[in-house]
Amino acid sequence: MAKGQIAMIDYERGAGVIARDDGEPDLCFRFVDLGGANIAAPGARVIFESIRSLRSGKLRAVNVNVVT
Repeated sequence: MAKGQIAMIDYERGAGVIARDDGEPDLCFRFVDLGGANIAAPGARVIFESIRSLRSGKLRAVNVNVVT
């Protein structure tokens, strides 16, 4: 699993952006991809997986979990 930090959240759209620790381009995620009962906030450290979206063809983050 990759690691990163939540860079931005758009609560109205139910989505956000993760800045990756490995220096690769930032990834978008949807709130439905947050694992368990995690509550995300900008600056929170996360682990996640990335997949290629069937709709857009772009990479996005899934199985996003906030770590302490």
